[in-house]
Amino acid sequence: MPAHLTAIGHSYGSLTTGLALQEPGHHGVTDAIFYGSPGIAATTPGELQLADGHVFTMQTPDDPIRHVYDAPWLHSAVPLLPQPLESVAESALRTMDLTGAGQFGPNPATNPNFVHLETGAVAVPDPTGGTLDLGAAHGHSDYPRFGDDGTPRTTNYNVAAVIAGLQDNAIREK
Repeated sequence: MPAHLTAIGHSYGSLTTGLALQEPGHHGVTDAIFYGSPGIAATTPGELQLADGHVFTMQTPDDPIRHVYDAPWLHSAVPLLPQPLESVAESALRTMDLTGAGQFGPNPATNPNFVHLETGAVAVPDPTGGTLDLGAAHGHSDYPRFGDDGTPRTTNYNVAAVIAGLQDNAIREK
């Protein structure tokens, strides 16, 4: 049985991981996870030599890397707007994806060709019949970190599920 190998890229490392997966030859990677990504220079799993459903992304709502895709000049003008226009503009920018605006390709966290995993707090069943409360990740660096109290975050759970080959157990973005 072939090994199950997962490539993981964070921030600029997601770009280098994406580029490495595009190199000619068989890389042996089964799944890829990208989080906090400025782009991976690919738009489909096939470009990464991976099967559909085997490229996973995560992006926290407050990760500043998302601004690479939000036209930074627009975002910097938002605080100059009077209320309620500032709130409306900020909301619009959060959902906006100017595909190709980042210099490393479109935002993988909004690309419909990839599986988007949850980063917010959720509760999941545990093996004893109870529940495990998973904390939310915030900002650009929380993805691999456990909570301050040592409990896992949703992002830890998702990475572990993919690495273990249990992708169906990973929590999809709501």
